[in-house]
Amino acid sequence: METTVKQREIKNRVSMARLFFGVSFAILIAVRTIQTTVLSSFFPGNFLSGLIGVAAILLGIKILVLDRITNVRAVLLAVTVFITFIVSRTSGSHGLIPTVLLVLGCSEVSFKRIIKGYLIIVVSVLVIAYLSTLVGLTTNLAFSDSGNMRYAMGTIYPTDFAAHIFYLLCVYIYLKSEKINLLDLGLIVIAFLGVSVLTSTQADMIGIGMLFFLTILYAFQNKIKRGKYFGRVYNRITKSLFFLPAIIFFVTCTITFTFNYQNKFFVELNDTLTNRLALGNHAYLVNGLKMFGQYIIQSGWGGTRSGMFNDAIGNLTYFFIDSSYIGMILCYGVIFTVMTLGAISVNLYLRIQAKDILYVFIWLSILVVSVVDQHLLEVQYNVFLLGICSRFVGIPRNQNKEPYIKYVELKEW
Repeated sequence: METTVKQREIKNRVSMARLFFGVSFAILIAVRTIQTTVLSSFFPGNFLSGLIGVAAILLGIKILVLDRITNVRAVLLAVTVFITFIVSRTSGSHGLIPTVLLVLGCSEVSFKRIIKGYLIIVVSVLVIAYLSTLVGLTTNLAFSDSGNMRYAMGTIYPTDFAAHIFYLLCVYIYLKSEKINLLDLGLIVIAFLGVSVLTSTQADMIGIGMLFFLTILYAFQNKIKRGKYFGRVYNRITKSLFFLPAIIFFVTCTITFTFNYQNKFFVELNDTLTNRLALGNHAYLVNGLKMFGQYIIQSGWGGTRSGMFNDAIGNLTYFFIDSSYIGMILCYGVIFTVMTLGAISVNLYLRIQAKDILYVFIWLSILVVSVVDQHLLEVQYNVFLLGICSRFVGIPRNQNKEPYIKYVELKEW
């Protein structure tokens, strides 16, 4: 009898915790996504900030009252929240606190359920935003880049729309991991072409291309692993992928911080990356590195600034750090950066041990895109951040069965 009562209490506690998280998650993802679209003009800024504050409070209650907290977890939570609070104050990025609380509040919540909710919310907001441009309620912002028109499709800048498409594809492919077929590959190709024609966003085109290649690699991994040589190489590489966050971060920072116009390689690479190296290097030289971050004024072309695009005065005032890694270490500081990359690496290591290789492959695409994209730590885009603390259930995916995509199908396609 006593055991039954205890089990009922645990069940009620878990149900209440998931309810608090679900409400907070829905509010944060919806509000943050709205803020990336023209729909934000319909809502007062204080109203949206208030909703985010409510979500943060609910998450705090869930973590402190409803979650099971061991001594080790309590220490990790305290240190993480303390560092985040300091960094948010020094950098002026107050939205960092609810983001970190959302990640920490994922315990006992299924990651699959999280990304399903993300898919529904983000797609709904983007569709409504685009429809609002079609009926004339808002403007479909367009930008001319060397005579090439780029469309925001209801967002505040074309790169935002492209980034949403990339991350939505990542979620879709992970949800379809056990039933990936040619239609899914075709969807990736269509998304690549759409992003290319409508937005000309190189970063997300690279990300979508990588996702296409890694999805095929995942689908045929069982056949690859049977090979004597390629199987051994594949296993060694996949087991070492948790080092990638540190490696990609180190390479990005080294190239950016040592950039100079006297080196032909640097100049050509900077041109290829649309001046990102020069902007990142300038930010580093002017501001330097801080342990707990700093406030750096940045000016992009999105939203109300779109009218200044290609204007002489506007060009002089443009300054934006596109790289997630450079922005993170300069704005949020060394300590927060080490903490974040360490958490991602540990998460990847655990998923590798669980043989959830598709999850790791998707993170590989995200990490590469983040070299020239600023959305790594923005949950309205990268919902895979929530995989750090959420619950993964079920047997390892696609390990004991043949891939759904067959060679003959690919040959015909």
